[in-house]
Amino acid sequence: MFTASTELVNHIENLKSKLYEVVDQLPKEVADTISLNGVIYKDNYDAPTWIMGLGDPNNPVKNLGEEIYSAITLREKIESYNSLINKIGTEVTMINIDGSYNFEGVLEPWEVSTFYHAPLAFVVLSLNRIQLEANIICNTILTNNLLEENITSPKDTIN
Repeated sequence: MFTASTELVNHIENLKSKLYEVVDQLPKEVADTISLNGVIYKDNYDAPTWIMGLGDPNNPVKNLGEEIYSAITLREKIESYNSLINKIGTEVTMINIDGSYNFEGVLEPWEVSTFYHAPLAFVVLSLNRIQLEANIICNTILTNNLLEENITSPKDTIN
């Protein structure tokens, strides 16, 4: 569980770094070391839309050679994470990747409703939320396992 959570969080960190690199035209070495606070063009919505493969909201894609950064890849990783949580069988809320209805009443895929034409600041905050949810889920499962172990383990007594 811990490994899956770490992999998802690291994937999102790499995605955020790529977004910073492209939006502010930074070298990768610099983009890897800054946070949203250090980004100049937080209101850029074109780069996140294209990097995440959402140029055509009716047909999200995995970008040529950079599919690792696509919103579809992110959804697939979250689905895999949620599947693992489901297999564990705990009563923990999974990361929501359901689509939502737009203002015209049309159901949009999660990728589009979450990231399409959103400014970088909103995209990064959404990614931060996903990372936080993954960490909370992992910590909750680990804590529950420790508590169950303490309840079922016989207590050592000194006679």
